[in-house]
Amino acid sequence: KATVSVLYWYLTMSASEDVEVVEEIRYEDTLMLVEEEEDKNKDEKLPAVELFALGVALVSNSLSISSLFPFLKFMVRDMGVSEQDAGNYVGLVASAFMLGRACTSVFWGMFADKFGRKPPILISLASLALLSPLFGLSNSVAMAVCLRFVSGSLNSLIGVGKVVANEIASSHPTHQARAMSVVSISWSTGTILGPGVGGLLTDLYPAYPYLPPMLFISGMCIISLVLTTVYLPETLVKREGTKKMQSPLKLIKNKSVMHPIVVYCLWSMQALGSQELFNLWGGTDRGLGGLGLTPAKLGLVQSVSGLMVLLGATCAMAPLIVYWGPKKLSILGLWVVIPALATMPLLRFVEGETNTMVACCVIFPFFQLGTNFVFTTQFMFINNANPPETRALAQGLSMSLASIAKSMGPILSGTIFAWSVSSPKAYPFNFCLAWYFQAAYGLVALFFTYRLPNTIDSAYQSAPDNET
Repeated sequence: KATVSVLYWYLTMSASEDVEVVEEIRYEDTLMLVEEEEDKNKDEKLPAVELFALGVALVSNSLSISSLFPFLKFMVRDMGVSEQDAGNYVGLVASAFMLGRACTSVFWGMFADKFGRKPPILISLASLALLSPLFGLSNSVAMAVCLRFVSGSLNSLIGVGKVVANEIASSHPTHQARAMSVVSISWSTGTILGPGVGGLLTDLYPAYPYLPPMLFISGMCIISLVLTTVYLPETLVKREGTKKMQSPLKLIKNKSVMHPIVVYCLWSMQALGSQELFNLWGGTDRGLGGLGLTPAKLGLVQSVSGLMVLLGATCAMAPLIVYWGPKKLSILGLWVVIPALATMPLLRFVEGETNTMVACCVIFPFFQLGTNFVFTTQFMFINNANPPETRALAQGLSMSLASIAKSMGPILSGTIFAWSVSSPKAYPFNFCLAWYFQAAYGLVALFFTYRLPNTIDSAYQSAPDNET
């Protein structure tokens, strides 16, 4: 309730602020004066109710992913997998959702550009509400993988939701910054609630220990389904010449469109791999180089860290986007994440369970906050590189490619970690190896982010009547 209240407070406070007639926006090489072009926009408020409905939907989606992390290792182990091999199978189950989404995201993007943004969002929520409890009842790795794959193939919420957030608040640049930060805040809220839900609700029903957290997620999706149906408007504006579904091949050949998508894919692989690695490593016995934390304690650590990140993102995200521009903020986020990943192995040398949890709450928030900055700005990069009639398709294409990358992330980090603990190895090939690999991969994403053109900070403009 507290996190949802923070989200709603943020939106309503933003909506009550008067719109400045002239606002300075400082980007890397420009000083832009943004003036209101029409008197009717002078008193326009941020659409708080609509963004709140979208935010709850995105929270529900985030819950369906992040709630699995604290207990997935134990779930796989209960299915008969050994401690040493658990990393491989955890990565397989965690990646199935992303593989399913990779297969269908382009289709859902084309569907949203043709038939509207709202129908795919409703389909996503309904499928999550139905399939989440079934996943909680899984009794084999094959069943778990199949259910996660089907759930991912029916899910288009993130890709279409980013487009809706941009289009709901398209009248003013400050509104756009706040709307896109809602996507980030919603994801942070899910990362706060998810590990807590997954860790604390596990084992409440011993016969099916992993069913209670999945029932909670299903209930959230049903509530979100009602809110979305009632309050979320259809934001697609039909234009002449866009009656047919657009072809993704045209976007693939466009370098200005593909560059931000490639950056998004690189970071998606790194971020999800690091998130899963933290839970895999945190739940591994200390004798094998892990932290030896239970699912409940892993969930508590990530919930506390997520709350700190939520407060930071709520207060700082939109002002930093407006003042610095998306590109600078994305680079800053990467420079926050990379050192955090490189220093993560130091947590292993903290004595005592309580001290270890406190130390985790010091380092892990830096990873989460930096990741928040990077993902939010990358959403804006893709929107800014496309006109409204291909925006959902571009987001769908990015989700398909990023889902492949995300599916590889947990598999790669899990495989490296499983190899490093399979037998005693000297530093740095022990448990530290997986973390150093993640940090090095972050440097690759940083390099390609630096290569983005400065024009990516501005909304797409190709015609006088184009919305910004």
